Amino acid sequence: MRIWIGVSVVLILIFLSLASWTSKREFVAPCTLTVTGKTGDPLANIRVSESWNAYSYDLAGGFDIQTDAHGRAIFPAQSSTHSALFWALRPILTRFNYGAHASSGTTATIGVSEPGLKTEEGDLRGFTCSNTECTAHPLEFAARLVSK
Repeated sequence: MRIWIGVSVVLILIFLSLASWTSKREFVAPCTLTVTGKTGDPLANIRVSESWNAYSYDLAGGFDIQTDAHGRAIFPAQSSTHSALFWALRPILTRFNYGAHASSGTTATIGVSEPGLKTEEGDLRGFTCSNTECTAHPLEFAARLVSK
């Protein structure tokens, strides 16, 4: 009987330790998008968007900002802080919740979201990365608009 009480106490202490120890995970590195017009001049006040999904952890985020006077939009790193217990159990729960429809890994999309504008690539308005591409280094890219 005493052995079971001892084992229970140890398991409870391990559980509490994992629940109270937190760590931060970065899902998307800082990102800079420069938007220029047909002639290559920077465009101010163009709405750009960033969205990301960390499918294994069922986490997502993103927001819209306007380009500055130099045509730049600077997005900070996207991260989340949770307990070690969350990081260990959430992928299991996500897989259980979504079953065959569950995804894993991380994706992010950053691009021009101003209505009615097109880039040189046509209607493709964004840059997409996945997994380590999103965090290996700060992301920098440009979009040249043909409709402004």
